[in-house]
Amino acid sequence: MDTLDGKHGHQPAHLGMPKGRKRDAIPHTLPHGADADVFFIHPTMLLEGSAWNADVHDDAMNAEVDHWPIRHQASAFAGAGRVFAPRYRQAHVRIFSLGDSLSWAAAEVAYQDINEAFKHYLKHWNQGRPIVIAGHSQGAFHGRRLLQEHFDGTPLAAQFVAAYLPGMDMVASEFNAIPTCDVPDQTGCLCTWMTYGEGFLPDWLIRKKTKPDAEPLLIVHPVTWTKTERINALESHLGVVRPSFRLSKPGAIQTWITEENVLWMGAPKLLGGRMFQRDNWHSGDINLFWHNIYVNVQERTRKWHDEVNSNSKR
Repeated sequence: MDTLDGKHGHQPAHLGMPKGRKRDAIPHTLPHGADADVFFIHPTMLLEGSAWNADVHDDAMNAEVDHWPIRHQASAFAGAGRVFAPRYRQAHVRIFSLGDSLSWAAAEVAYQDINEAFKHYLKHWNQGRPIVIAGHSQGAFHGRRLLQEHFDGTPLAAQFVAAYLPGMDMVASEFNAIPTCDVPDQTGCLCTWMTYGEGFLPDWLIRKKTKPDAEPLLIVHPVTWTKTERINALESHLGVVRPSFRLSKPGAIQTWITEENVLWMGAPKLLGGRMFQRDNWHSGDINLFWHNIYVNVQERTRKWHDEVNSNSKR
């Protein structure tokens, strides 16, 4: 398990922080004692080959994981404190299209690695600190189960700041005591969303709409940080992190929650923006909102500490 901590000297060179056009492009980090631990689960990077699960000793795969999801996604949470990002035997991407017994067996292998890593973290490193759970796509898939087994109505819920699990469909019946977040500084709640181009819906969601007993998807807007303010003002979008690992394009992204509870994104508001538009923005679920996430996870962490301090004085 990698520990990614930009403040306390444990940050590997591959993480760094993105550069912006201005010196103050990156917000401050929370001070030690007012911060949190983030447990981040990376998305699927095993896209080819016949193996059902990745080899955690595969140097080429680990380099890909470090360069893309760790550097471009896990970094969005680094301002809140230490980020723990386990190596795990991720399942091949085909499990989500096949859904057969071999697929679920591969998913189980992956989850058990994550679960063991989380239990190891709790035993050796947590020491009662507040916890943020984060992940994308397959990481969100496993993060949901981690919430169910470790935080949903359990004593560990007292240490739960929030979860950020975009890129996976989730519904309310999967949780007993964890609501979706409805204000930007709410704690003990879940943020989840899926991003598509304006006018596009994936086939699985179109099929889902035809089922009379279909449960509404959960969603929180990753700029307004509520499910009721369904469209963000352009000036509220703080910027994306680009493949070059630079922050840019504040005020370029406007997204809105559809009646199906997914995010639709209009063409980016920049020169030639329509050329960049696509149907499926799944790979950008975190990158498109990097700066907003960076700020929000700190806001929720500060609120968690305020609530704990307030309760201790009573």
